[in-house]
Amino acid sequence: MSQTPEAARRASDPDALLRLVRASICVAAIGSWIALVVLSLVPGVARPRTGLSGNTEHFIAYLLAAFATRLVFERPSSLWQVAGFSAAAGAFEILQTWVPGRTPAVDNWATSLAGAAVGVGLAAGVTRLIRGRARASSARIESP
Repeated sequence: MSQTPEAARRASDPDALLRLVRASICVAAIGSWIALVVLSLVPGVARPRTGLSGNTEHFIAYLLAAFATRLVFERPSSLWQVAGFSAAAGAFEILQTWVPGRTPAVDNWATSLAGAAVGVGLAAGVTRLIRGRARASSARIESP
């Protein structure tokens, strides 16, 4: 069975893969935010345990969420994104006051903030690296 010209064009479209990757990262970012909300506000007895320390869990969760979020949303700036994660982490810690079996802690907030800062920084670096390589590649293609 042969492909239609439109299907062949889409299959050879290099931007199609980029759009698919970007959409997948967007889904991951949204999923990570949902996970942060749920895991931050679920009662203590229902909270899953990884075997890692609470602060390690906070650091990794916020690093991954911030990394995915920064890859998808380049605006607002990295500083504002870290501030947003900091505000969210602080709000979740405060809300834990009213969640059975949960206790708010400043060290959890600080560790979450650190994870978010590292995640945003890594994603910003990856974005710069990819853009630099893309520019270099297009310059080689365009040069006579």
